[in-house]
Amino acid sequence: MKKTFAAIAILVAMLFVIPASLSAQPSFEPRAVPASVDLTQYGILPEHRMDALEMANMGLVPILADKAVQKFNFSHKANAFILDTIKKGELVAATPSGEWVYKASCSNRLADPIMPTEPAKIDCPECPSPCPSPCPTPQPFNPNATPANTDTSTSDGCSWPWILFGVCMLFLLLLLLALAGWALSEMMHARRNRTAASQQPTYAPPAPPFHRALGVGTRGRNGEVWYGPFKTVTINDRGVGGYHVNVDGRDVDTFTRPIRLENAGAAGSYVVTDNE
Repeated sequence: MKKTFAAIAILVAMLFVIPASLSAQPSFEPRAVPASVDLTQYGILPEHRMDALEMANMGLVPILADKAVQKFNFSHKANAFILDTIKKGELVAATPSGEWVYKASCSNRLADPIMPTEPAKIDCPECPSPCPSPCPTPQPFNPNATPANTDTSTSDGCSWPWILFGVCMLFLLLLLLALAGWALSEMMHARRNRTAASQQPTYAPPAPPFHRALGVGTRGRNGEVWYGPFKTVTINDRGVGGYHVNVDGRDVDTFTRPIRLENAGAAGSYVVTDNE
């Protein structure tokens, strides 16, 4: 039973250790940080659901997006900021001035996309100045354009840790239930064994044979009873009514069953009677 309780304690500990290891993911160093992102005050956080208390501790306030807005969204899977569309009604953590900082559902860092004010100048080292018509022309930034997303999962990579977390928790819960059922079965089995043992009749050894004059005797293998030894023993089988026994000068009894003497050496003789 001690091993059973130890295994249950280990599984209960695993229910807290494994989720903690899944949620406490290390901080990421982004491959590239947009110019509009300042990680000095609000850095990259591990993936988790941000609540109002955490926002308040960081000096942020919860805001619901009133429309779909394009923002730079840090993807843990890509380890980079990607252009993403924050849907209408999404909860975000923002500064008191209204700047969006984190996506509350997964604590992904948000930032405003860079809006160029003029077309970027392209340097054509192989072309004379001005550039001829084959020289590429920069395209102005369109905030309403749908960004190309090569990520096959969700754009912010928020779902897969929670799916893995749920699978691990379900597996541990089933394992814990199976172990608890096995422990309960073992306890019931032990209880039935104790009940059956308590109901078995107790064996009481038979009392040793006793004669009022010869005292306590010893029962032999064939059922005979041995009394003594005595210093002097005489048996008179010519009397009336049976065998008259005299022990150490005193008349002991008259036995109706056959009786004999057995030598006990220096101790004297045994008086041996048939099975009583």
